[in-house]
Amino acid sequence: IGLPESLLAIGEYAFSECKHLRVIDLSDNIRRIGKAAFIQCERLASIRIPSGIHEIADSTFLYCKSLEIVDIPDSVSNIGEQAFAGCEKLRKLTLPPSVKFIDKNAFAYCPRLTIRCVENSYVYKYCLVNAIPWETYTLGR
Repeated sequence: IGLPESLLAIGEYAFSECKHLRVIDLSDNIRRIGKAAFIQCERLASIRIPSGIHEIADSTFLYCKSLEIVDIPDSVSNIGEQAFAGCEKLRKLTLPPSVKFIDKNAFAYCPRLTIRCVENSYVYKYCLVNAIPWETYTLGR
């Protein structure tokens, strides 16, 4: 799905349960993605979050069982409740040091997930506390 460049927000539940949605191209003009916007899009395999997004809202990608690739920009600071819960194929997710809050259930039921983060960042400490496998990277790499 291609969306118009003039689109500034994706509303709550906008694409919920779109069973055949595999790829969606989000314009960098989008500033907000509403709660549960892509909930249960079972075939959605990858998505690039636009650089103007500050929050990945509650349940945004809940039960997107085929989701493997998510590009998260440096603008994101919050990841809400169950934002990626049930994303069974999500293997590696790089979270920038701009992330300052992650709900404790944001990655529930993601059995293969390893989070890439900067050592001693909020994300690093979140992984330690919540027993999520992690690997560190150095900024600029």
